Amino acid sequence: MKISGKNYKINILILFMPSEIEPTLTTIESLFNNNVENTTISILQNGGTSLQLKEKFSKIKNLKYYESKDNLGVAGGRNFLLKTDECNASDVILFLDNDVITPVDYVERLTTFLIHQKDAGVVGAMTADINYSTYGIIKSFNEKGVWGGLTSHITSNEIKKELIGMNFSMRMFHMGTRHNYYYTYFSFKLIYFELFNRLLCFLRYPLDVHPELKKNLYYEKLVAEGIDKYDVSNVPGCCQAFKKSLIDEIGYLDECFNPYGYEDVDFCIRAVKNGYTNYIDTNTWLLHGTDSRHGKRDVYIQEQNRFKCMTILSYNAFKSIRKCKVIIVKLIILNFINKLMPFSNVNSIRWIKSAMNGFKIGLKIIKEKKHND
Repeated sequence: MKISGKNYKINILILFMPSEIEPTLTTIESLFNNNVENTTISILQNGGTSLQLKEKFSKIKNLKYYESKDNLGVAGGRNFLLKTDECNASDVILFLDNDVITPVDYVERLTTFLIHQKDAGVVGAMTADINYSTYGIIKSFNEKGVWGGLTSHITSNEIKKELIGMNFSMRMFHMGTRHNYYYTYFSFKLIYFELFNRLLCFLRYPLDVHPELKKNLYYEKLVAEGIDKYDVSNVPGCCQAFKKSLIDEIGYLDECFNPYGYEDVDFCIRAVKNGYTNYIDTNTWLLHGTDSRHGKRDVYIQEQNRFKCMTILSYNAFKSIRKCKVIIVKLIILNFINKLMPFSNVNSIRWIKSAMNGFKIGLKIIKEKKHND
């Protein structure tokens, strides 16, 4: 792909598990509609093999298919693809989840945006939840793709036009997180607001308090008014793009986060700590959520995994086990008090057991990591 007179090689990396073949094929079909030169798609079946898929993918030019009998996790699987020959030969790397649909201009727009931001670490797109799409988006899926699935030739501008307005936040999957990573992941301010909001029903969040920007009315207003970009601490892993040189500088994804969770956050924080700025491009859009099973995970298992990952994340950010313990224990206690409030939809005792188990698992991983270092 040529940008400002210079050619760039692009490598798109996708992981999938054996139970996720159907949404993965949909994602790849949508990528074929992008038709950007010097682009290679690298795919890893994480935890399985398939002669049928190997034969299917071998017929596609510029598509590389890999298999691992063992599930390497998200960080491990992406690191596997980051070390392939085609990735090492590329200039720009795009991570995509296997349950997304890209508009026809996604690769070109996001790559161009990345190259034009001289201080960019990791950049990403506005990510809409396809399960809450408008009729205008759904009806655009009216053509058959390479393997017979329905595809769309919708553009980012058309998606943006459909979604900006009423119920905007409900229709979004992710818009990034506030640019201050300490506030976003380790501050207690949001929990205090939640507690006060439960105790004093008339209290409401100020427009710009929430660290998750799809829930932040201030950023919704900025996008509606036409801002082209904003800086964030984390770009969601479903749509990260960065220069290959960033890997050479800050390293690969941390596999301590396996099987999944927060490896994308850690990668983005490392970019920020190395002097880069992470951005969301508000003119590039992505549809996420073609595989609905991800929303059916057990809430207590999710909370255990969350606090395991938060514990590792805090240690990586501050390099102090003591500070890590203080922050995570306080977060658990404050969240537990919040769960005791009326209208909480979880069992508070089961919740705190899950959170503490995650914390203990995270501490064990940190100590092993520190010993190995």
